[in-house]
Amino acid sequence: MASQLKETQGPAASTEEPLRRNRVLLAAAAAAAFTTVLHIFGGGVSVARPIAESSLADEPRLLALSVWHMVSIVAGFSALALAFAASPKQAQPSRNMVLFISALWIAFGLAVMGVGLTQANGDMFWKLPQPILLIPVGILGIWGSVRRG
Repeated sequence: MASQLKETQGPAASTEEPLRRNRVLLAAAAAAAFTTVLHIFGGGVSVARPIAESSLADEPRLLALSVWHMVSIVAGFSALALAFAASPKQAQPSRNMVLFISALWIAFGLAVMGVGLTQANGDMFWKLPQPILLIPVGILGIWGSVRRG
């Protein structure tokens, strides 16, 4: 009788909460997208152009410029992957991917901190503010991977 009643009331009568996008992962994706835009447009002027126009030998100059472009690609694809993973249907299948991306962003932030602490003569956060953007993306990603909605 109870199953017949549920069938006649339709899906609207269900007591189950509808699946929603993971808002924490959406926040991680938005922060990653924001960081990507800052990197491409801000870093293009302040980092990539000076590298390209520097008097470094070709090999280190071209390698540094290539790495800058690789960071742009990784950051952009990370933002897309985190947004994709926020879908309710992707929560479980993409959990390891989210953890991997999150670990990368935290590791990138720590690497920049290490360079800043050893090379920036005490002005790390003025010369290299990237950890302020990188580490929160990783933390949000980890948090979002362990919670629903």
